[in-house]
Amino acid sequence: MLITHVEEGSFAEQQGILEGDVLHSIGETLITDIYTLKTVIKSMEEGKECPAQIHRRNVEDPLKITLK
Repeated sequence: MLITHVEEGSFAEQQGILEGDVLHSIGETLITDIYTLKTVIKSMEEGKECPAQIHRRNVEDPLKITLK
């Protein structure tokens, strides 16, 4: 899923996601649309790190996402 906008102070910004990134997966779930992303975020356990894969400038970049 292409990230077209990141709001200042948002969850995405706090996790290091930038405009232009392509969010590929969170945990074992492929992120294909906003609905899948919302479902995954709602299912995350607060305070627990979850691996995520993004592509930034055509390079795969692993992230750890934590719901606060």
